[in-house]
Amino acid sequence: MNLRVSPIEKENIDRVKFIMNSVLPVTYPDSIYKKLSEGKLSGLVAEMGGKSVGCIIWKRDQQGNTNILALGVLVLYREKGVASILLTKCLDGCKDAYLHVQTDNNDAIQFYKHRGFRIEQTIKNYYRRITCTDAFEMIKD
Repeated sequence: MNLRVSPIEKENIDRVKFIMNSVLPVTYPDSIYKKLSEGKLSGLVAEMGGKSVGCIIWKRDQQGNTNILALGVLVLYREKGVASILLTKCLDGCKDAYLHVQTDNNDAIQFYKHRGFRIEQTIKNYYRRITCTDAFEMIKD
């Protein structure tokens, strides 16, 4: 697999928006993309054959705790290790990590469990304007 991973920057923000809007059930506000382009959030984009196929966005606090905000890979490029590579690079140098995932997203829950995350708690009505509004908070420590 010829995978290239690079930081999300102003030049590739439109490709990141496309990936996020294509694969995630939640629509992220423009403020997320603005914070990414300003460096207030961190992110990586994965490319195969010159095409952007996946991305991860996170926020890390001063103690090294990482809040994974989004991870998505285009459907045709799943099961090829793209998400695993993005997650591994995101967690490099991280102390603890946490994220939120819809309680009905079994594929994502299993993906994270296989990578050392566990369900910490259920948060009712975490999401808005989507069918499943409840989230699991998953942590890796």
